[in-house]
Amino acid sequence: MKHLKILACLFISLSASAELPALADKYTTCNDDSCSNYVVNKFNIHPSFFGGHYVYSDMVYASKEYKNEGLLFTPEGPVMMFNQMTGKLLVAGKDFSVHGDHVSFPSSTTVDLAPVGFSKPDKEDKDFNVRVTLEYPFHQMSVSYKKNESMRLLMSGSITDLRKIIKDKKNLKITYFGDSITFGANATGIYSAPNQPPFTDLTSAYLAMIRGGDVQWYNPSVPGWNSANAVSDETGRMLKFDSDVYVIAFGVNDSNDIEPKTFVANIEKLIKDIKTKNNHARIVLMSPTRPNPEWVLPKKEYFEGYRKGLRGLSKKYERTTFIDITDVWNQILKRKNIWAITGNGVNHPGDFGHRVIAEALLTAFLGDDFS
Repeated sequence: MKHLKILACLFISLSASAELPALADKYTTCNDDSCSNYVVNKFNIHPSFFGGHYVYSDMVYASKEYKNEGLLFTPEGPVMMFNQMTGKLLVAGKDFSVHGDHVSFPSSTTVDLAPVGFSKPDKEDKDFNVRVTLEYPFHQMSVSYKKNESMRLLMSGSITDLRKIIKDKKNLKITYFGDSITFGANATGIYSAPNQPPFTDLTSAYLAMIRGGDVQWYNPSVPGWNSANAVSDETGRMLKFDSDVYVIAFGVNDSNDIEPKTFVANIEKLIKDIKTKNNHARIVLMSPTRPNPEWVLPKKEYFEGYRKGLRGLSKKYERTTFIDITDVWNQILKRKNIWAITGNGVNHPGDFGHRVIAEALLTAFLGDDFS
């Protein structure tokens, strides 16, 4: 598993001084079902978290240390559980038991439970005070069930206008610009089964499916970057192409040392840069996911200021929409163990988190039913 630790640390350690990922020469396009229908159906990109009556692939952490694992919602009927890495279907009553909105793993389980202390830091992880590894998904079990609840999704700004563009614009072009999470870490698509794409490609796959392939997207995101790096970039990454929609997602790396006032000023500069190039472009601002609460490096008090400032920008500028992903993570972490959703133990969501972000974007783009 040593290579998994190296990959986990890679996206954390990259900084503005590192060599930047190469820029694409053109937009990514989708011309067949392998990047649209197939992706949507394999990874169940349907209303689950913010709408719908069935949650596809909730996630729980299978561990000897935690006796009961919280579900997002209370199941209304039978529960299906499987190992997301192997696809093995688990047996209710033998491998797991459901009690209201919690799951437990009895002594008869065949699930490979994470040992006690699995999340404690190794010697080389002492600066993170938690274990940094890509092994967490091996102990994250996928759970699907009928439900009568949904999470709230707070949005503000030009929502109706955004949806009209997404639905009606011919030859739709989207730019996704952010840090390592937007780049794709730690969706399994980049390193192991089940090879789920990151939220950018999940969102684009759904749009390609319903638009008959009439969508193109571009992702110049840089692992390790914060909003200050984005503003000072001299390579023209964000504006290389003239897109109809720009999705801007920074904040996790900012929380190490950039105060909310400066963060908001940086994002406002990006908005102005976009509008200078194309005043008719639609801009979507996403507040950051929350990192592991046990990780000491981020200044957790900054996140509320980030989301408040982004909401203010969505009201200040025309054709600008705000999606409150931070509030979504607040809800998730009240109901779930962080080890059920982390991709690397510290700052990256795993497949579950990428699906949640994709559904939030699709809700903003298309409405609660994704139509």
